[in-house]
Amino acid sequence: MMVALRYFFDDAKNTHWIHFIEKRLTTWGRVQAIEVLITLIALLLTAWVVPAHAASILAAGAIGIILFILMEGVVHVLGSSSGSLSKAGAGLFLYLNLLDAAFSLDGVIGAFALTTNILIIIAGLGIGAYFVRTFTIYFVQKRTLATLIYLEHGAYWAIAALALCMFINIGTHLPEALVGTISVLFIGASYFASLREQKLRSANNL
Repeated sequence: MMVALRYFFDDAKNTHWIHFIEKRLTTWGRVQAIEVLITLIALLLTAWVVPAHAASILAAGAIGIILFILMEGVVHVLGSSSGSLSKAGAGLFLYLNLLDAAFSLDGVIGAFALTTNILIIIAGLGIGAYFVRTFTIYFVQKRTLATLIYLEHGAYWAIAALALCMFINIGTHLPEALVGTISVLFIGASYFASLREQKLRSANNL
């Protein structure tokens, strides 16, 4: 949730996919630490709805917020210190790996439902991580985000939807197929919207 909200509340963001929502969110981004406030409200509401797990919800949420703020600070300090590209890269590396670990945690736990063989789990997760990293590097090299301008927006909308589903899932079980479908729909819709925008810009330049 913090990752998605930080992106949508960025008041320097001037490209919007779902314009009537994203434009208003960037305006509210001028409020200091609004993403922390909203996340805390969501945690308190969830703890109130599911009182049996209130302590665990609040503790886990607090740890998540602290880690996010800490890593944001590390990235900012390393990125601005003496203009060092290597330090900025180190900060970004730590940040991305923390995010990667957070998103992979449920996959690691879910893998034990299929097998308890540690070697098989390591091999499966390793292949998945290698595929995702290779795919990411390919996108960077091909400057995909520069041409498909709304794809990044779709990814963050998918992350926001995932965060919401995780909150709901504490009290009511949501099928994994539903959660996955929502993410695919956001990314797919942003992809086709990017293609349409690309064609419009090409036609206007002719």
